Amino acid sequence: MANEATLEWLLETGGSYVWEDEIFAVTALDIELDDAGAQRLATLAGVEQIAINAKRLSFEGLRILAAIPELASLVISECPLSEAQLEQLRALGPEVDVIVD
Repeated sequence: MANEATLEWLLETGGSYVWEDEIFAVTALDIELDDAGAQRLATLAGVEQIAINAKRLSFEGLRILAAIPELASLVISECPLSEAQLEQLRALGPEVDVIVD
């Protein structure tokens, strides 16, 4: 039930998702979520991939996302982080990719 409420909120903010048998992925590249939005996404159970615009996110907000259990991939656009901070996110488990415009 918590996933449904969070995904409804995501759609209302302009994000999207795919939730099928093989994959559960969230995309928030076209919206600028803040740390509160990242915390909300972090409540998603079973999410495997997140693609997010990080313009308004702090390191802590991205760390919260990277620590989601079962998260395999975190794709970041408008990344405000240093390479050392990115390595800290990778150490939490997911593959972390930065989109460079």
